[in-house]
Amino acid sequence: MKLFSIVIPSLNAGAYLERALHSVLAQAGEDTEVIVVDGGSTDGSVEVIGSIAADAAGSRGQTRLAPLVQEVSNADGRFDDNFRTSGLPNVRTSFLWCSEPDGGQSDALNKGFARATGEYLLWLNADDLLLPGTLDRARAYLNAHPECAWLAGNLVYVDEQDRVLWCARDGRWRDCLYRHAPVRVYGPTSIFKRELFERVGGFDVSLHYVMDTDLWLRFKAAGARFHRLGHYCWAFRVHGASKTSGDLAGRADPRMVEEQRRMYAKNGLAVTRAGLLLQRGWRLLNGCYVRAWLDTRRYCGHTVAAIGRVKRE
Repeated sequence: MKLFSIVIPSLNAGAYLERALHSVLAQAGEDTEVIVVDGGSTDGSVEVIGSIAADAAGSRGQTRLAPLVQEVSNADGRFDDNFRTSGLPNVRTSFLWCSEPDGGQSDALNKGFARATGEYLLWLNADDLLLPGTLDRARAYLNAHPECAWLAGNLVYVDEQDRVLWCARDGRWRDCLYRHAPVRVYGPTSIFKRELFERVGGFDVSLHYVMDTDLWLRFKAAGARFHRLGHYCWAFRVHGASKTSGDLAGRADPRMVEEQRRMYAKNGLAVTRAGLLLQRGWRLLNGCYVRAWLDTRRYCGHTVAAIGRVKRE
């Protein structure tokens, strides 16, 4: 069994997809499988995925080998989907992908995770990046803490050229912080056990904006508490085509606001101003805001490759 299964949902993300895939494959090892679920893109994304599936192990240049590509089948020789798989001989990473219409991001994630064999699951949006060292840091932490069912990291916001705009950090779990405020976890920085994901029923496919917060609230209801990994794991790309770009600019899509209200009600969460202020006050007291501000000064304007290498002034 693999340790990590990484699902990348994609729809017409060709401008960024190759960088997202390389950010994962550059650190994937023999304990990792990568699953790309494309929703029937028409912008060249399928060609990008097929090229990487054929060339990630490499046939051109000094490290490229040609992987075997074949139809995936189960013990009965049949599957009810159109996934294809490639073995990447240089690292023995499994690479599965499909391209077909789906019901949106939540549906694509459920489809990918249903095919996952890893003990731990995570995902990456096709326009974002998995930051260097994330899998090594997660692997080391999970080996040292085998009881951990849910690991959450930190993130940076980047522009279209992969340059850091600002950093965001958070602290350890405290029950009092989430009684009247949502569980604060930065989407794809979250790494969780497949058993936990399956136990709570996966993503709610009726949600298109806040499916991750909904999942965290159901993890909490199931008794799970995240461990905090101090590493920057996820680079969230800020660009005009992102469905959450308006929220970052203070102009949340009314559909997102309504979906969030419905999601809170479904989970029995009464968000209060006092609850939100408690979270913010705690992040101020525990130094998260200060550390994020210092790291923003340190990395702002540098590409994500510089994280961990740029010296403080």
